[in-house]
Amino acid sequence: MLALRVQLKDAEKAKEYLLKHRLYNKDYRILNDNSFIHLPLSSGISGSSCKSLEKRFSGTVSETKLTPLSASKAYKQELAQRFGTEKYNDMTKSYDLFGNIAVINAEPKVA
Repeated sequence: MLALRVQLKDAEKAKEYLLKHRLYNKDYRILNDNSFIHLPLSSGISGSSCKSLEKRFSGTVSETKLTPLSASKAYKQELAQRFGTEKYNDMTKSYDLFGNIAVINAEPKVA
């Protein structure tokens, strides 16, 4: 997945620009790696558009491993399958994603 890597301070401006010009891929999560943000780019973006983005935002466009937004659906389906529908409906389903690692808040009676 191609992503635009920009400094945190430029992230909102870059995202707004990408959305306005239909270059932002809404099917993937944004990756935050401390002082930089990786914004997912639409498929089929041209090389000249990549160069233009790099220049405009003093960033880099490169292949980056980003998490699809559908990962949260897969997580919930996995819980329902493992614990059964009744337990699944009663349990807390909160989690946080850090890159491709999920930290799951599981109740003691289920864990």
